[in-house]
Amino acid sequence: MIPKTRTFYQGVALAACLFAFATVTVSGAALAGGEETRLRADLIAPAAAGDVSGKADFRERRARRKFSVEVEGFVPGTMFDVMVLGTPVGTITVDATGVGNLDFDDTAGPGDADDPFPANFPALDGGEAVDVGPLAGNLQPK
Repeated sequence: MIPKTRTFYQGVALAACLFAFATVTVSGAALAGGEETRLRADLIAPAAAGDVSGKADFRERRARRKFSVEVEGFVPGTMFDVMVLGTPVGTITVDATGVGNLDFDDTAGPGDADDPFPANFPALDGGEAVDVGPLAGNLQPK
């Protein structure tokens, strides 16, 4: 039978090894592919708005940016301006299922589901406000 103190120290050693592995893996990805920025905002509404919600995601890596917003629980056909730092960057139209999306990608081209970034899209690094109709949230590192 292994004494409890030895099991405890083995667990600590294992946790340290896993942390070191995760750190090396993340650092290796950063070295191989450049730094990456990932931001996310849970978009919430005041209680009076009903059971509606949304999220916004921003990702930048190797000078390629992607930004997406999704809302759900709204009346089909409803349209909302998407505001980032108070700047209108696009419009979401809610589909028949109550869901609406907006997707920007630096590599978007004709026929893609994503749109190119608008010229007025602000630089993001965390803390920026995203508003979609009654929904609001601040982008935070993911």
